[in-house]
Amino acid sequence: MKRIFRKKQRIISWVVLAVALCLFFWPAAKLWPALTYEQPDISYKVSSIDDFVSNIDKIRNSPTMKHYSSEHFDFYLPIDYISQPEANAYIKWVEERRGKVLEYLNHQDVSDEELKIEVFVLDRPGISFSHGKYFVVYEPKSGLDHTVHELTHSLDWQQIVLLVVENDENEDILHQDALNNFFYEQTAVLAEEEFGAGMAFPNYGMPIDTIIYAQLRQGTTIEPLESLKQREQLLDDNELTISGWRYLWAGSFARYLIETYGANAHRNVMTAGYQGAYQKPLTKLEQEWLASLRVGALRQGIMLSLGGVLVLAVAHLWLGGFWLWLLPVMTSLLAFLGWGYYLSYSDNELWGLVIAVVAGGLFKLWKYKIGVVTLWTIGLLLLLESLVIPAI
Repeated sequence: MKRIFRKKQRIISWVVLAVALCLFFWPAAKLWPALTYEQPDISYKVSSIDDFVSNIDKIRNSPTMKHYSSEHFDFYLPIDYISQPEANAYIKWVEERRGKVLEYLNHQDVSDEELKIEVFVLDRPGISFSHGKYFVVYEPKSGLDHTVHELTHSLDWQQIVLLVVENDENEDILHQDALNNFFYEQTAVLAEEEFGAGMAFPNYGMPIDTIIYAQLRQGTTIEPLESLKQREQLLDDNELTISGWRYLWAGSFARYLIETYGANAHRNVMTAGYQGAYQKPLTKLEQEWLASLRVGALRQGIMLSLGGVLVLAVAHLWLGGFWLWLLPVMTSLLAFLGWGYYLSYSDNELWGLVIAVVAGGLFKLWKYKIGVVTLWTIGLLLLLESLVIPAI
């Protein structure tokens, strides 16, 4: 009877351990790309824009480009790079993305022939960009496709033109809070994450907030949004990495505003500013957003914590019996709670697992209180460590 009970106990233990390992390592594996994330070289963006703008008429009329017209776009696609079936599929996809972005941002649907957007696809390296009435995408088949990002910029341009026209050509209708690169990158980055092809600057297919959680753990400081609003461009050739972070912050901030207050309020910033649209200044909205990042990091860390605690519990149950693993489980959990608001990943559970094996082994081998003493000592150190909370 005892053998049957022990066999069942062993099977249950293996099942619990397998579940624990899955809970622990699956989210950790998802976070690994974010922890090792590096920005690509974007220093040649300005030169590629200048080169295109100075040669736009030549590109339109080039024999290597084929012109396609759809309901809302004029496409110029390289013949040798995009086949006819690929061109048809791309045109249909862009039209569909347009509808999704307009609905998501609550933009007006513009069908004016004079505001028709031109789309240029080039088969050479470069950084995609939008110039209002037209946007340019470089090598979309290379794995990096910024179509939706640049499309959103052009759709924002249409909304600006509509607002000005509706107000008797009065450009003063636009609020200062919307006359900056930071405001328009918010919706472009967010729309790309929601509706893009998957791989695009600045997050390259990874969830934006996941990257921010991971970088906060590494000590990255988020610049005040007011200072980002004052910048002429978020890009800085001398600070390539931080330039990418600014785009991520913009997209994350936009997601918070739209999910919390709705897309219509965000659109109203164009004419009413943040104060008029939200009845709150930008600094207050920023505080709310940072608080939401802390909560998000906590939610993301719960899966890691559950896995770590279960692994710790099973290890102690095997090596030292029920009461021996209770204390380190609690200290590991408390350590997680102390850091979880700010960190996307905590290695306290890994240390706890090592401690469990070492202390449990000592307890089993020598049958002395040295195992319990070790657990108390390390457990208290972990608890003290959790009281040192870094600030965003």
